[in-house]
Amino acid sequence: MPSQSSQLTKPTWQCAQRWWNAVEAAGLGYYGAATEQLSSVMEDCQNLPSPDGYLLASLCLSSQASWQRQMGNHATAATLDEKAIELLAQDLPCEKGCMQVETAAYLRLLALADATSGRAADSLGLDVSGNARTFVDKGDEVLVALHEMSFPPELETAVGEDPTNSMWGYCGLNTPRVVIRHAWVSTEVAIAEDRWEHAQACALQGAELSGEWFSARHHVKSLLIDAAAWSGTDTAAAVKKAERAYQEAKNEGFVPLQWAASLLLRDLAEDGSEEATRWNGTCEELEKELVERGAAASLH
Repeated sequence: MPSQSSQLTKPTWQCAQRWWNAVEAAGLGYYGAATEQLSSVMEDCQNLPSPDGYLLASLCLSSQASWQRQMGNHATAATLDEKAIELLAQDLPCEKGCMQVETAAYLRLLALADATSGRAADSLGLDVSGNARTFVDKGDEVLVALHEMSFPPELETAVGEDPTNSMWGYCGLNTPRVVIRHAWVSTEVAIAEDRWEHAQACALQGAELSGEWFSARHHVKSLLIDAAAWSGTDTAAAVKKAERAYQEAKNEGFVPLQWAASLLLRDLAEDGSEEATRWNGTCEELEKELVERGAAASLH
């Protein structure tokens, strides 16, 4: 919890931690429990002072959008990300008991980075690559602004620099999480544009940064994104990278990433081959497991 010198109230900090717990639950495939917890956080955000409430609500909306994308519901995800961006466009007065101005400005940029990365991914899912590039460019601007800011003392007091504190990963001094997510979507947009060398460069950035960070989940997804970046130029390399991502996801219990890796491996296999059949069976088994954990039955 924050020390007495921090203006972050106990309800605000608890909402932030519960939001992150929901994100981590979804990373393991427990979408039902994660959605229920996030709905509770959204309700409690309404009772927080401004801007605390709408900043955290924006983060929740972006998380919901991410889960919808994973289930193939790109239009729904786009609507949620747009709502997240709209919340951040507000200029409401700071209410009594709210976080400090510097903290709010910093968290606003972090939340905007989440929403713009998500919106770019939504556009790809809707097959609107031009819009996706626009949102990637906006994300570049957000990250530049974020790196120009000093880390708010209030957050430093509340979060500290202990990497065993899961919130550190989101509010850390180098904000690795949003940079890694931006690298992912930049890779995906480059693939859609048939710019394979650029895709590989973006994927490498995400893989290298995630390798230095404590989040195993972000590291595994970065490996998977890197595999996809090689799928258009070197199938053998892509398969090797995807197999590593699959195995590490399995070892860590990241069922959604395990499923995504199996989809990629199925698509990389030759049509009608034993490998294609095997990976298709794996995809179906993992899809059933995700549905049992609360994912919608409309996984694509």
